[in-house]
Amino acid sequence: MKIADKTITTPADNPLGYSLDWRYQIARAVFELPDTARPSIHDPDARALLLHMLRRQKVPLRPGEKPSLFDRVVEWQSSTARPLIEAFLVAASTYDEAAGDLGVPVKEITLYGQLFFDVRDDQGKVRPGILMGMLATTEPDDDPARLRRIALTGGIQGLRGVLCADVPRKEASLDHLVEAELTRRLHAGELRTSDLVRLQANAIARERIAAEQQDDSQPAMLQAVQTVTDLLALTKPRMVSLDRSPEQTAVTNQAIQSRLQAQRNIGATPVEDDSERGREALTEMMQRGFKG
Repeated sequence: MKIADKTITTPADNPLGYSLDWRYQIARAVFELPDTARPSIHDPDARALLLHMLRRQKVPLRPGEKPSLFDRVVEWQSSTARPLIEAFLVAASTYDEAAGDLGVPVKEITLYGQLFFDVRDDQGKVRPGILMGMLATTEPDDDPARLRRIALTGGIQGLRGVLCADVPRKEASLDHLVEAELTRRLHAGELRTSDLVRLQANAIARERIAAEQQDDSQPAMLQAVQTVTDLLALTKPRMVSLDRSPEQTAVTNQAIQSRLQAQRNIGATPVEDDSERGREALTEMMQRGFKG
């Protein structure tokens, strides 16, 4: 698109290489023209921004006056918060998610994206082609560029993790500080193979420590021994307490001796091959032997 002597690349001109603030550029180019030479703007957001700029030209924002939606969004564009806002617009999956992390109304972050950082389509989804182009042209030379690279490579979780890791807690151990630094390098694209190995070792060690802390009552070997002991206790024979009185002891001894004598008698008694007589003799012997 060409307005006067300015050429503005819009998504209609180049879907993969348009200016992310093309709406702002259109409004600004038309605003700088004389009243009689201003063309009409078809895009509603760019037209609304132009009307705001013309209104503020006639009636500037007075001290103490509550700024409008466009006042706040335009101020972000020239503030130090701009890199952070744009990083979350890249990393977040929706405008709602970006607004929630930044703590601003959804309509404000949406308007900012449409006017100054148009990386989403009409459905609110980030255009992959634009992100790939940003990743190819972003160099980690300054803090805003590093923040954008983290958002491009690490996503919303990487951006949150790096921002939280920048302010370590006082009680953080050396291991946690090292892991925070390695995580920052990972999302910044500065991680080496040895750093990845260190991250994996830290994760394994932390899981092992957590598992041991969950079972601080007794070691695993002692628990196994106790389990076997409990099983044996369930299967052990029940002990019968005997009556140790002299009378009961004498009766028991007499019964044992009678049985032994009967067994000896049975073994010493000859049995003829006559089955009928043998059965009678054996019956008589058994009756006599077990009589007592």
